Amino acid sequence: MRLLLSILVLLASQPAVLAAEQGVTPAKTLRVTLANSLKNPLSQNLIDFKNAIEEDSSGALRVEIFDNAQLYSETQGRAAVSSGAIDIAVVPLGDYAGDIPAAGLFQQPFLFDLKPLVLASTKRDHPIRKTIEQEILKKAGVRPLYWQPYGGTVLLSNGAPVTNPSAMAGRNVAAIDSGMGNFITNCGGKPRLVSAPETFKTLADKTADSSMTGILSLKERELWRVTNTVTKLRYSEILFLIVINEKSWQALTEDQRTLISEAAERVEQSIWRWYFLLEADTYQLAQEKGLKIQELTPDDISDWRICSSVIVESFMTDAGEIGEQLMNAYGKLRADPCCNR
Repeated sequence: MRLLLSILVLLASQPAVLAAEQGVTPAKTLRVTLANSLKNPLSQNLIDFKNAIEEDSSGALRVEIFDNAQLYSETQGRAAVSSGAIDIAVVPLGDYAGDIPAAGLFQQPFLFDLKPLVLASTKRDHPIRKTIEQEILKKAGVRPLYWQPYGGTVLLSNGAPVTNPSAMAGRNVAAIDSGMGNFITNCGGKPRLVSAPETFKTLADKTADSSMTGILSLKERELWRVTNTVTKLRYSEILFLIVINEKSWQALTEDQRTLISEAAERVEQSIWRWYFLLEADTYQLAQEKGLKIQELTPDDISDWRICSSVIVESFMTDAGEIGEQLMNAYGKLRADPCCNR
């Protein structure tokens, strides 16, 4: 028995010994956790990211993706990557808002209701993005590699559209993050915090009668099966971050870090190029499935702004000096011709 074990150990060590003798460094593997399926169109960027890294490094770096929450659920991924239990995770930006107030900027009601504002503020060199990334690195121990859009918020419901706070009153509304939960509470509804994958079941078993989510969930989660109305609320923009544990990052060589950064930038540019087409396709699907699509009137938006104004006040108090910096940068964008139409 001891002889057999010795032989097995010898065989297992031979590749590493051979590589060392030939002066070849064994491939380094980065592990990624993802709550969604890789079949999801918005998850395809991770495959592109993986392929780019492995190809550009000639196999010296490998990326192993665990999708469908094989290792960690969407709510567990943030802690797992911060602790170093996993190298890379896909994390909703809003998940950081509880501990890092700056990360809640994009959850503020109706600040980012225009696509040009979202596009400009999420550019790699913009002060808003850079400030948020610095805060996340400092306080969560993870480094954002790239940002991924998930669309403006919509309210999915059955029956009448939820166009104003009066229509929200008393409703049980599924929400995928605390920012949405605060909005629902302040505007008369009853939030039920659920992870994105749980939304379908929550609506199907009528635990909630409505859902606040990104429009892409309609197709991705097949929510068109359990709702019949889409209210285009667009009170905030849902964003995901692909983040790497800082210790994992520092363990890489300078060349490897450059290679990963360049791959991340290429993938991110690709995402934003075709994202709007994907969003348009989702609204087309809603129409094909017979769902009613409801726009807000200026009066509706005014009513929503009034009931949710306390959220912005709380953000400014909690975020302090960093919050002022972010709002100053936002104010400059809002006044810029690129973003005020």
